[in-house]
Amino acid sequence: MDHLYQLYDGPMYESWADLEHLTVEEAFLFERHLLARDRAAPLLDVGTGGGRFVFELWQRGFRDLCGIDLSTRLLQAARDRAHRAGVNGVRFLERSATDLGFPDATFDTVLALQQVTSFVGGPAEADRAVGEYLRVLKPGGLLFASVLQYGGRRWNPLLSAVVLPVKLLKRELGALDPRYLPSLRFHQRWNTEYLWSKQPYLYWFARDEFQALILRHGFEILQVQTSRSIREGLPAPRTGGMLFVVARKPLEGPRR
Repeated sequence: MDHLYQLYDGPMYESWADLEHLTVEEAFLFERHLLARDRAAPLLDVGTGGGRFVFELWQRGFRDLCGIDLSTRLLQAARDRAHRAGVNGVRFLERSATDLGFPDATFDTVLALQQVTSFVGGPAEADRAVGEYLRVLKPGGLLFASVLQYGGRRWNPLLSAVVLPVKLLKRELGALDPRYLPSLRFHQRWNTEYLWSKQPYLYWFARDEFQALILRHGFEILQVQTSRSIREGLPAPRTGGMLFVVARKPLEGPRR
């Protein structure tokens, strides 16, 4: 199994198809940066899954919404839900984060939440994805992104040590970096199939790695938080949970 989206068509489908509502972190960032923007402006949700953000923002008055994913099963679940709920005009398309396929400067906002940039592969794929986020944004447009951060889970180093022999036995030499970790659970059961089957890895970003990537592509960072800092009401990010970044495409175009 070479592609992560195949897991979402299969054993991880139940975990994502019917998700609803915003997390505390998402609601905090949307309230601060998104909800005051033009609700008629086009918005792209990368890694939409079952369309959780599309349906939440539709209820809040946003109308030009497009969700993309590579899981055909999750996309169909989102389309079926839109039909049942009478949500018209939204689009759910099969597209990749690393090759969005839209013209330059199409969207006012890009959501790359649900840790999608950690799911596309490793640093090279993440670099392409961030370049695509920048390309399809209009000048002044906003990027909302979240990624898995390696230091956000205390036992990641132990897990890396445990899975290293498995990687070697499976001859997955391109994934020896400790920041490549497998999915541990499928819905409500442990992912024991990883021990013998070929599966993709999630990439857990090192401290400051994702911010550096965002800046290298020319974004202006507006806010950086972690799950812990948002939930504890802290003004600056602290280790714990996912990393959240809100960034803006400069009006004068990207700096290189």
